[in-house]
Amino acid sequence: MLSKIREKFGSFYKFLWSYSDGKTILYEDHKKGWIPASNGLSERISTDLKRRGFKFLGPTTVYSHLQACGVINVHGIDCERYKKIIAKYPTIKKPKDDEKGVRYFGD
Repeated sequence: MLSKIREKFGSFYKFLWSYSDGKTILYEDHKKGWIPASNGLSERISTDLKRRGFKFLGPTTVYSHLQACGVINVHGIDCERYKKIIAKYPTIKKPKDDEKGVRYFGD
């Protein structure tokens, strides 16, 4: 499973970042505290990974991993990490409504 992803993309890292064209995603309403448990992007990646043989991996776990590895920036606008990411790395801003299948914590 993982070896086939590495073969095709070079690494699992590159596989994940291919979904955002190597840019950190900033959903406009994250800075207002709108942070879901999963969304359309995490659903697509989860479905792709399951198709490739991964198990026990759903959109919530994938969304958390995308946050942890920096594909999705969920830091508050006043957070130093948010500012460093914006200053140092390419980003893309998307309205929250661009992603379908959003599930919020507690849903």
